[in-house]
Amino acid sequence: MKIRWSLNCPMCHTELEVHTFDRAVEDLAMNIVAADAIAYAAEEPVFDARDLPGRITDEERILIAEALEDSGLFTREAR
Repeated sequence: MKIRWSLNCPMCHTELEVHTFDRAVEDLAMNIVAADAIAYAAEEPVFDARDLPGRITDEERILIAEALEDSGLFTREAR
């Protein structure tokens, strides 16, 4: 399984996809504002929500992190 992100309609939204051996499945779509954060998450196996890049607020970072967790592809690590 491989996680990858893409821009579909670059002015509209970004998508996080899961690629299995035989197909790709869109798992999460967000506003284009989250593109940098989604790209970062797709490449980093472990990250802190506060490290998500982009021109987003801290509240938006938390919301993006929660959406990534809700997707089932990412898990929250206990501190």
